[in-house]
Amino acid sequence: MNQKSRIGDWEGDTVISHSSRTALLTVVERKSTLLKMKKIGRKTKENVNAPLEEKLKPIKKQVLTMTFDNGASSPDIR
Repeated sequence: MNQKSRIGDWEGDTVISHSSRTALLTVVERKSTLLKMKKIGRKTKENVNAPLEEKLKPIKKQVLTMTFDNGASSPDIR
């Protein structure tokens, strides 16, 4: 999906600190380049999923796909 032809395709990543046990969760909407981010603790499933859902829940209708570097993820945003 390199064309960026629609709103709703998101790309996520985590940036891990070398000096501490924390990470930064980032998600970017590919067409609009809207960025959502949150500082999280260690990179665990729980520490990534809960903040991800928190950040995207208010705009859940604009979330069609979510892709991370290590594969696809489909958060349950209700």
